[in-house]
Amino acid sequence: VLNWNSGASISGTGAFNISSGTTNLNADISIPPGIAFSVSNTSTIITGSGNLTINNDFTNRVQIVGSGALIVTGNMNWIEGALGRNYTVPAGKTLSLTTGNQKNASGFNITNNGIIDWQDGFINIGDFAGTLTNNGLFNISGNNTLNSGVPFTFLNNGTVNKISTGSTTFSGGNVGFNNTGTLKGIG
Repeated sequence: VLNWNSGASISGTGAFNISSGTTNLNADISIPPGIAFSVSNTSTIITGSGNLTINNDFTNRVQIVGSGALIVTGNMNWIEGALGRNYTVPAGKTLSLTTGNQKNASGFNITNNGIIDWQDGFINIGDFAGTLTNNGLFNISGNNTLNSGVPFTFLNNGTVNKISTGSTTFSGGNVGFNNTGTLKGIG
């Protein structure tokens, strides 16, 4: 167990890898641009009330939960694991969902001001409601499913673009889709 408490800091260059266990963010943590942050074990849990700021590109394959925000100033690739923190895709950056592995989301709000590139995978909305607000570009390719057993809202103020054949399903009966933007299909 790693407890990140008030007054702690990280600086310098190199790599910071969490290899297993639980990391409790009891205070905010900011990973500087000179440090490559990674988590190497899919059973790792990052939790707590502190904000997690990663000033680099980041690949998520673990459980990142808790009341604090996830702030990634670079691109993020979500290949598996759980996201249970508020997260904003910055303008000019991309959140990619690139593998067929299940992605679990619960009690989060995602705001997209850049690009979300949903190439593959099943997204399961867990026990707590959330909202995805698209102010940018949301590309969907492949056969994908977003399933929610709790109320989940997709607010589109940008462009949702289905860029390949196949079907995309929003299921579970609890997904609301509110559109003030553009919906584009292929053809």
